[in-house]
Amino acid sequence: MNMRKKINTYSIFFSMLSWGGFYLSGFTSVLPVNGHIIILWMAIFALLMSVFGLGGINNWKSASSSLISILLSGLLVVVELLLFVFSKFLSLT
Repeated sequence: MNMRKKINTYSIFFSMLSWGGFYLSGFTSVLPVNGHIIILWMAIFALLMSVFGLGGINNWKSASSSLISILLSGLLVVVELLLFVFSKFLSLT
């Protein structure tokens, strides 16, 4: 298994982990910092890893894994950024 295939595997893992953290952050507030910041950075890391792992595509399984990881991570980055923007607007009023 070459490095790019491992990166595809790790990127889908981090993407799923960041979505799980996103759902859990709505129920718990154990951390002294905002958990959404950690989730945002983890999603950005997964997005960068999945884009870098595009070079390791050689069959439909690796292509679908990489594309799913890009879509999931990109969507989570957008959701988290919108959450931050709207929370700043709502806290001003």
